[in-house]
Amino acid sequence: LGKTFLAFGSVKLPEELSIFTKKTISNKKMLLKEIAKIRTQGFSCDDEEYAKGIRCVARPVFDETHRVIAAIGIAGPTVRINYKRFEELGTLISTFVK
Repeated sequence: LGKTFLAFGSVKLPEELSIFTKKTISNKKMLLKEIAKIRTQGFSCDDEEYAKGIRCVARPVFDETHRVIAAIGIAGPTVRINYKRFEELGTLISTFVK
C-alpha cells in the first residue's frame, strides 16, 4: 500500500529507506523507477518486499477532486499469489474503487 501512496498521493519519498526483507527496494533510483511503473499500470505490487512469503497488489482510492484518500489491497502468501496474478488482482481491485 505504501508504494501506492508514493505513486499517486502527496507522500514524499523518505530520506532513508527501511529494509524489511532481502527483496525490499532500498535504492532510491530503483524506487523512483518502480513508482513510474505503478503510475503507468495503475496499481502497485509488493513481491515479498515487506514480509517474506507475502505478496500484495494495491490501488489508490480517490475522492471527488482526484486526491488520494486511501488505498485498497489484496495480500496473500506467495503460493497463492504468483506473478501471473498481479495483473488479474490489480484489475479485480479496480472494480471496487470506481
